[in-house]
Amino acid sequence: IYKMAHASWWLSNLLVKIPFAAMVNIIAQKQIVPELLQKNVNSEKLFRVSLELLNNSVKIEKMKEDLIHLRKSLNNRGASYKAADYILELS
Repeated sequence: IYKMAHASWWLSNLLVKIPFAAMVNIIAQKQIVPELLQKNVNSEKLFRVSLELLNNSVKIEKMKEDLIHLRKSLNNRGASYKAADYILELS
């Protein structure tokens, strides 16, 4: 869940061209965890996404598997170095 001032959001969208906001999703280059951003953040959507996860064990297991795979892929070299390298490649 990310919400920031409208001017900051506009500027970040103008300058940063990546498809995700969550660090896990950015590094994985796919959506692992749900993202609710700016106008999509409200109590109804947050409740719906949370309920969907709580009631869907298959989705939770897939998320866990993806997170374990991502962690293993970062363990070869310092995770922060690997994440930094990937983020630098985006710019």
